[in-house]
Amino acid sequence: MRQYHLSPKGLGDDLYFLTESYHRQNNLYNGKYSMTDFITPKALIILQQKEKAKLIFEHMVPKNLYLSMLVKKAQQGILTYAEIYNVMMKYYYTCTVTKEEGYLLPSTKMQEDWDGQNSFYRYQLAGIEFIENPKLF
Repeated sequence: MRQYHLSPKGLGDDLYFLTESYHRQNNLYNGKYSMTDFITPKALIILQQKEKAKLIFEHMVPKNLYLSMLVKKAQQGILTYAEIYNVMMKYYYTCTVTKEEGYLLPSTKMQEDWDGQNSFYRYQLAGIEFIENPKLF
């Protein structure tokens, strides 16, 4: 069990459940799409039409990239709270997209020329516009 929780997959699952728990405890939860930071205009229309099966909960930066950095340092015993905070503040952004938009994004990696800084690069390169999620649904 420890090996699972100290893997990018396990850590990602834990983060999702912690995020959902926070939203529920603060009466902010109205389905997983109410938890994303951003939403595309097309996804917003679909959400308003209550056709959630056509949507995807996406990470702006694939979570395996930044979570694997944290896992390696944790396994080496050199991970700090400050580093966790900095990595999460830099990369842990989510977006509700349509399934069609999701197909335009590489699923587990960033493009070769990504500078490691711009968390929105994958979306910009794919030409996918996004706005702050109004979290009305």
